[in-house]
Amino acid sequence: IQRTTRALELVLDLPMYLGNPKGEKIRAKVKDSIRKAMEITGEGIVLIGHSLGSVIAYDVIRESLAEKGEHFPIKAFITMGSPLAWVTDLRVADKEVPDQPFRIGDIAWYNFYDEEDPVSLKNNLPESRFPDVKNEPAICSGEKYINAHTVYWQREEVAKKVYELIFEPVE
Repeated sequence: IQRTTRALELVLDLPMYLGNPKGEKIRAKVKDSIRKAMEITGEGIVLIGHSLGSVIAYDVIRESLAEKGEHFPIKAFITMGSPLAWVTDLRVADKEVPDQPFRIGDIAWYNFYDEEDPVSLKNNLPESRFPDVKNEPAICSGEKYINAHTVYWQREEVAKKVYELIFEPVE
């Protein structure tokens, strides 16, 4: 029952985020958090998004790069268990975004996925649609179904990449 309840919560979060004004309010909260982080660090930040958080973070980056958007000094972006590919397919089908590759500029972008994660469709982000992404090798956690979606924060390869991006220069 707990697994079914959690899966239902995940499914319901997406339409709440995609609907306005809820999505705008969520992005505004993330932007406030980025501003606070910039005040503390005084330099570019590493933005990390898991699951729907990867979609939200990506949207914040895209808005930041827009001509009239507030520029955030994001030096790197990490996505984990991202539904970004199929969310983008939905947005293209609804004509919310054009059917063309999505660029995030000079930001170093690393994507992690588990080969059993149903949210990421057990796959990487297609580089034909997201040409700036660097898909990391698949995580083989051994977990199944929704459990495979929750293991990213426990993986050594993710921790190493986060450490590298925070404490070492980005190439």
